[in-house]
Amino acid sequence: MYVLAFIGTSIIDALWNFVISGKMPIISFVGLLSQFLLVSAILFIVLYKTKGKPKTKEAVLMGSIAGILAISVQAFKNTLILEFLWGPIFGASVGFFIAYISKKFL
Repeated sequence: MYVLAFIGTSIIDALWNFVISGKMPIISFVGLLSQFLLVSAILFIVLYKTKGKPKTKEAVLMGSIAGILAISVQAFKNTLILEFLWGPIFGASVGFFIAYISKKFL
């Protein structure tokens, strides 16, 4: 499940970066580590708060909260207002994706 969440989250994040900047993000060690930590945080919060059986609404809510926490830290560093908007949207979409794959594979 983690691998699927990592791939899905990375695709969602890459598409966002492509829409905003017009180019695909450069993959580096730091970028992969950052993505790994972001996915781990959102996955842990969603699964922990839903006791491992995420329902779609709960997963979206927990994901959006985790997204606010995870992405906003980067937004303070980069001072991009769009990152503040992207955080809850990103987290909610990841929460939805986690709920979907958990229903299919767990």
